[in-house]
Amino acid sequence: MNLTQEGLAERSGVPLSTLRKFEQKGMISLDSFLKNAVCCWRIRRGGGGFKA
Repeated sequence: MNLTQEGLAERSGVPLSTLRKFEQKGMISLDSFLKNAVCCWRIRRGGGGFKA
Protein backbone atom coordinates (compact mmCIF):
# COMPACT_ATOMS: atom_id res chain seq x y z
CA MET A 1 0.00 0.00 0.00
CA ASN A 2 1.55 3.28 -1.12
CA LEU A 3 -0.30 5.99 0.80
CA THR A 4 0.80 9.47 1.82
CA GLN A 5 -0.27 11.25 4.98
CA GLU A 6 -2.36 13.56 2.82
CA GLY A 7 -4.03 10.64 1.06
CA LEU A 8 -4.83 8.87 4.31
CA ALA A 9 -6.19 12.07 5.84
CA GLU A 10 -8.46 12.60 2.84
CA ARG A 11 -9.70 9.01 2.76
CA SER A 12 -10.13 8.47 6.49
CA GLY A 13 -11.52 11.86 7.46
CA VAL A 14 -8.81 12.28 10.11
CA PRO A 15 -7.13 15.71 9.97
CA LEU A 16 -3.63 15.79 8.52
CA SER A 17 -2.35 17.51 11.66
CA THR A 18 -3.59 14.55 13.74
CA LEU A 19 -1.78 12.07 11.49
CA ARG A 20 1.44 14.07 11.69
CA LYS A 21 1.21 14.25 15.48
CA PHE A 22 0.62 10.50 15.61
CA GLU A 23 3.63 9.79 13.43
CA GLN A 24 5.91 12.16 15.34
CA LYS A 25 4.77 11.67 18.94
CA GLY A 26 2.75 8.47 18.91
CA MET A 27 -0.29 10.25 20.31
CA ILE A 28 -3.76 9.78 18.78
CA SER A 29 -7.31 9.36 20.02
CA LEU A 30 -8.90 5.93 19.86
CA ASP A 31 -11.50 7.28 17.42
CA SER A 32 -8.86 8.56 14.99
CA PHE A 33 -6.80 5.38 15.34
CA LEU A 34 -9.80 3.23 14.49
CA LYS A 35 -10.74 5.41 11.51
CA ASN A 36 -7.20 4.99 10.15
CA ALA A 37 -7.14 1.25 10.80
CA VAL A 38 -10.49 0.63 9.12
CA CYS A 39 -9.60 2.89 6.21
CA CYS A 40 -6.31 1.06 5.61
CA TRP A 41 -8.05 -2.31 5.88
CA ARG A 42 -10.65 -1.25 3.31
CA ILE A 43 -7.98 0.06 0.93
CA ARG A 44 -6.05 -3.21 1.18
CA ARG A 45 -9.22 -5.14 0.38
CA GLY A 46 -9.72 -3.09 -2.76
CA GLY A 47 -12.05 -0.40 -1.46
CA GLY A 48 -11.40 3.30 -1.32
CA GLY A 49 -11.39 4.04 2.38
CA PHE A 50 -14.30 6.10 3.70
CA LYS A 51 -14.55 9.03 1.31
CA ALA A 52 -15.07 8.74 -2.43
